[in-house]
Amino acid sequence: MGPSGRRLSAHESRRPSSRECLERHDPQALPEANSVWMKSSYSTDEGPDCVEVATAPAHILVRDSKNPTGPRLAVTPATWATFLPYACAH
Repeated sequence: MGPSGRRLSAHESRRPSSRECLERHDPQALPEANSVWMKSSYSTDEGPDCVEVATAPAHILVRDSKNPTGPRLAVTPATWATFLPYACAH
């Protein structure tokens, strides 16, 4: 259902709020024990836009591969599962 209470059509979607999708956390506040960071096989050391991904309890973590101690993004597994098909298509 959309915000107006009407049913959404097959090609419409509800855009979640930024609070629903993404939280920015201090790197020290996120669990890192047992986090194995993975980089896409499409990434190269020369590329300016590389990210790494790791799993943590209740979150998928994303960080800049060129700044591994910097800020990280944390998204829920459900949000990540929604994002991946979009990223693969673009």
